[in-house]
Amino acid sequence: MAGGVFIHRPEVALSPGCEVWHDSGVRIRFVGIVAILAMLAAACGGDGNSPKPSASTPATSPPTTAPSIVPTGPLSTGPGVLPGEKPPVLSDAAKQRTSAGARAFAVYYIRALDWSFATNDTYLLEEVSSPACPACNRYIAALNGLRDGEQLTGSRITIVSSRVVTGTFAVKSDAVVEFVLNDEAAVIARQSSPPTTVAPAVRHDKSLVFVSWRSSGWQVVEEGSPS
Repeated sequence: MAGGVFIHRPEVALSPGCEVWHDSGVRIRFVGIVAILAMLAAACGGDGNSPKPSASTPATSPPTTAPSIVPTGPLSTGPGVLPGEKPPVLSDAAKQRTSAGARAFAVYYIRALDWSFATNDTYLLEEVSSPACPACNRYIAALNGLRDGEQLTGSRITIVSSRVVTGTFAVKSDAVVEFVLNDEAAVIARQSSPPTTVAPAVRHDKSLVFVSWRSSGWQVVEEGSPS
């Protein structure tokens, strides 16, 4: 994470009845990125009809598919990685089933999300996300939806502050951590055309990260904004 400043505050209860239902600014921005990628794919996809060989064209053997490589760790380089930057590491504090542990884990999640944007690689994000986390799944699908020759640049996240909050929410979880974030503009770079800015920079975006304890430790179950 580039230049993150962490300000820990005591737990603060949100007003009774506070719910989270709409997307955070980060997620709204990324939904825009998903839409842009879909339009680009449609523009480049053609009519979907594969040409058939003529009677005089000799048949060719199907191409040999190389075995898929299962990643064993996050990428260390990417279009948004700064010189000397390294992937975030889950701290021992983030492995504790405590309020402080929930906050430390949520901070790690934001760092993992930031690293995924920087590298266009979802390894860390997939490790910390519940399979049922809607926001996480959208991030992962959008990054995996980048076509050959496309890169997401910018979109780096800086943490301004974080705190554990309590209250009544529409999302069921064991703990909720509120963040104030600064987000860089998101740009899609393509080899065949000029870069396209798909989301503007946002300052002081509030986001809530919902985490629950599982047998393997904390997992992110949703992300949203205070309503």
